[in-house]
Amino acid sequence: MANPIQVNSSWVQSIDFSGGLLTVVTKKRKRIVFLGVPPSLWEELQAAPSKGEFINKHIKGRFKEL
Repeated sequence: MANPIQVNSSWVQSIDFSGGLLTVVTKKRKRIVFLGVPPSLWEELQAAPSKGEFINKHIKGRFKEL
């Protein structure tokens, strides 16, 4: 991860985005990488009050996990 952003979340520890790859690190240290995420969705994720809820609703199941 280039510049992970630490977030205040009960599930997510940090998020990072580079070249369409969204990397999520959970509090349990699980690293999840989503392929093909558009920059606009990255912007929305950063602004979302609940990172976990946003990921589950808008990213998980819609983008391939590596």
